[in-house]
Amino acid sequence: MLFDRAAMRAAVTRASLSPRSQKFVASWLAAWQGGRLPAVGSVTPERFQNLKPLVLVCGLTEEAGACLAAKVAFSGEQVTRIFGTDLTGVDWFSLVDPAHLPERTRRTASVAGGALLKTIREVRLKDGGTHQFEMISVPLRPDPDGTIFIFNYLDWHAAPKGAVIADLREITSPPLRAEFIPIPVADTTATPPEASQDWLTTDNRRKVISQASVRFVINFMREAMKTYAALGLDPTDYLIILTIDTQNVAHVQNDPQISLRYAALVEPDWMRRGVSRAEVSRITQIPLETVRRRINRLIEMGIVADRQDGVILPEINTIATASRRRKMHINTQLVERLISDLDARGVPLP
Repeated sequence: MLFDRAAMRAAVTRASLSPRSQKFVASWLAAWQGGRLPAVGSVTPERFQNLKPLVLVCGLTEEAGACLAAKVAFSGEQVTRIFGTDLTGVDWFSLVDPAHLPERTRRTASVAGGALLKTIREVRLKDGGTHQFEMISVPLRPDPDGTIFIFNYLDWHAAPKGAVIADLREITSPPLRAEFIPIPVADTTATPPEASQDWLTTDNRRKVISQASVRFVINFMREAMKTYAALGLDPTDYLIILTIDTQNVAHVQNDPQISLRYAALVEPDWMRRGVSRAEVSRITQIPLETVRRRINRLIEMGIVADRQDGVILPEINTIATASRRRKMHINTQLVERLISDLDARGVPLP
């Protein structure tokens, strides 16, 4: 598969990585070969120079019975000291609590499928206290036997000198927050100019689509308010909640493969990217003071939560998970009805 390195550079720039994480990712990007991820033979821990002591490399393979294994192929000297043990040769998944394993394998498979993963972790230290740090995971191109090596960098700086984590489970449990940055696939197709021109110049087509979209919005809001009105919320509240929820998980939904792995799930809180009140105001065009007042009320009601990185719609809140899943089905039916509506009026979507 060919990827778009320029688009990936731009996506990383927007991701607010720490300076050392940026250096790590820059070294990984420099090893790309055109639109292809780095080959195993072209990347070694030495490539990352002074970052090497904080690099951990795992080889992802499919074992008998379609089970995934992630054997540690390299553990930098600082990583080994921080963990209190050398994990080289150990299957990382064997260290994970069985309750967390399905999520951990999905997360790792998503990186292997073409994504950079940024996680924020907080761990307890043996000598007391805690330390919060950023961790970056990037994939290489599959090697001839199908193994996909994943390079992980721990930005452990600013921890007490000689700090060691209290328990290995500290590093194998779910992170505080995580963010996928999908690797953009290169666009190898182009829309024929005449097709684009037809779309723009057919007034009747635009009119029919416009009217159908209005019917869709009306139906969408009607279905939504069946749940939200019962909670004492109005369409403005719903628009704010919908915006927060959508922005929280936009980085997951931007990649079809990652989105597929979480299709039947409500994304956990650590995966959600917080959104600021100003951003909600900008997206919805609702005045900032109104957004602030509404969000504060929604927080008091237990519907949304405030976090250091912004506001999120938690996995567990006063809007039942079952209700949110039901709404996915309803929204799907509404979109399918919109497509059928257009098709019946002689305006099939391309």
